[in-house]
Amino acid sequence: MNLLDFGVVFEYLYIMKDELTIPDHIPDKEQEDLRREEGLKAAALRREKYSLVRDKQAMDNNEAITKRLAREKKNTGEEKE
Repeated sequence: MNLLDFGVVFEYLYIMKDELTIPDHIPDKEQEDLRREEGLKAAALRREKYSLVRDKQAMDNNEAITKRLAREKKNTGEEKE
């Protein structure tokens, strides 16, 4: 990179300095940690709710399977007699 290229880049950056936006408030580490912790708690709550729904579905399906197997066993037992 020669000196002329650097001058062009510097001139471009000097013009662009007024267009750059810097946030007024940069969040500190504690706020980031707090948001991350809240996100983890929310994710844990979603997993808990999801697992409760899946457990209920499994119980309903298991009841249906148990009833069907009992019915089939009863029907096959009657056919043998």
